[in-house]
Amino acid sequence: MLRPKPLVAVAVSLWCSSAVAQPRWPFEFDVNVGVDPAGLKTEIAAGNARLPLLDTSTLAPHQSAAVTLWMWPDVDRLMTSASAAGPSAMPWPDGTGCAAHAAFALSLNVASGAPASCSDALANVREALLDREACREVAEPERFVLGAKPAAVDLASTSSLEGLVGLCGEALSHHPLPTGLVAPQFVDTLRTVLLKIRAARLLQRIDEAEGRYTSASLSFDQKSACFDGAALASAKAKLATLTTELAGARARLAKVEADGVSARTSEERCLAARGRTRKGPLPFPSLTREERLFVAFWLGGIYWRMRGGGLIPLGSTQQARFFFLQQPFARIGELSGTTDGADAAFQLYLAVFEGWGQWMDMGTTPGGGDKYADLVGMTGRGERQVKAAAQLLQSRGYDPRALQAGGLQMGPCYFRAFEELPAFRYAPNATTPYGPFIEGPTAVGEFCSGASIGVGLTRTLLDGVPSGSPAAPLCVGQQCGDDGCGGSCGVCAAGSSCEQGSCVTPPPAPSPPASTSTVPQPSAPADGGVAVDAAPNGGACACSVPTSHHARRAPWFEGLVLGLAGLWRRRRPGRGA
Repeated sequence: MLRPKPLVAVAVSLWCSSAVAQPRWPFEFDVNVGVDPAGLKTEIAAGNARLPLLDTSTLAPHQSAAVTLWMWPDVDRLMTSASAAGPSAMPWPDGTGCAAHAAFALSLNVASGAPASCSDALANVREALLDREACREVAEPERFVLGAKPAAVDLASTSSLEGLVGLCGEALSHHPLPTGLVAPQFVDTLRTVLLKIRAARLLQRIDEAEGRYTSASLSFDQKSACFDGAALASAKAKLATLTTELAGARARLAKVEADGVSARTSEERCLAARGRTRKGPLPFPSLTREERLFVAFWLGGIYWRMRGGGLIPLGSTQQARFFFLQQPFARIGELSGTTDGADAAFQLYLAVFEGWGQWMDMGTTPGGGDKYADLVGMTGRGERQVKAAAQLLQSRGYDPRALQAGGLQMGPCYFRAFEELPAFRYAPNATTPYGPFIEGPTAVGEFCSGASIGVGLTRTLLDGVPSGSPAAPLCVGQQCGDDGCGGSCGVCAAGSSCEQGSCVTPPPAPSPPASTSTVPQPSAPADGGVAVDAAPNGGACACSVPTSHHARRAPWFEGLVLGLAGLWRRRRPGRGA
């Protein structure tokens, strides 16, 4: 009888148990801590029979009281930081590159005794230099929300990403963020996203400003006799600095666009290596995957909370559902999936008519279920919230599991809000025409749920559909180095290095001076060749080039298989123990 070594058996057992333990629910706890263990066990078992396995590699585990929760990493980070945020306000960073625009002052008057026409010339210059905001709109693109009409909820303000950002951004601009709430890179990412979303308008603003600056410069040259020489020289120098800063803003905008298009092209290449493609073209082609997820997270969370009555109360549940769920999620869906995304968003809108009031209190209402029953019930409600949208996208070729995972996080969102953030507040005392935004754990749960569903929808859409073509190779003409998609094209042997995708061996060291005795020298590879390591079977190993990005296995798995094979050969009858 063939019996593997005990350590190998343990390794196989651990691998199998980890596979079996992969969860279907985004939580794990001992049902015996609940008031109704039998009921919990029955409901969880029913979910295990119908739910797909969660891809926990994309989720962050979090221990909340006696429960392990799985959430999107960005959601997990925000809720963790919220528990320690404040109480001071976060200082909003100034943009760079437009200091002269911010400090500009025109100290110029008509010279004594100048003709009346000079007053007109000065007036023209002042008018040309009155609007100097174009540069600062690139340095601080979020400034545009300050010009949005307060609480103007209508089709115009909710039918575009720019309008949605302006609507909620204007309302939130009255309430500084608490220190420590958002990640350090939040402002930079926000600004990059807004530059890309508003690129056409910003370029138009730069063109207009450039024309006005040119007009002012011509007036200085043509009407120089109208002004004092020293004052004119100072004004011309200031104008030259404005012109330089404006050119810098144009260059920055162009670079942001070019870098984004390059990153998006790389993403599409990596998808092709998996035999998948995105339906498109997608709007705002310079937005990267991470930036589209950023939009889905923040707009999804903010507007789902507004649907629940926060920030801009409408006094009508049905209007709130349309303007703050259907409209924003249609824009989120279009951003990453065009028509398919908008169609899925409509299914999310239809599903919201089933309420969830019986579970959202997480066991805090006397006479209701305990927090564990509410966790399971709210998670199941999240499953139903995205069910029709997931089915629609699956019928069109998408893998809906990310959207399903996002919906399931409704339960963890509310559970964690009540367990860990019962006292968190942000903009709780807003006055008319605004309303409180985050004034308790229910509001936290709403924000978290919308963010989770938005991220899940976007992940599903951006992962695309089968292309119908063979997986595109990533390492053509490349022996080593990064394949550009998180994998490797191979590793060079000892003594050689990877340079631009090729394994290169340095030339051999010069021979030592001649001596009276002869010392045998090891042979060296030919110039330009690749050094290899000798192998016991007479073969050699240089670089490993995978045939496809999708087919690589984990090194521990390959080692386990080889180890088992070796043990079995040694244990065959006639070979001894």
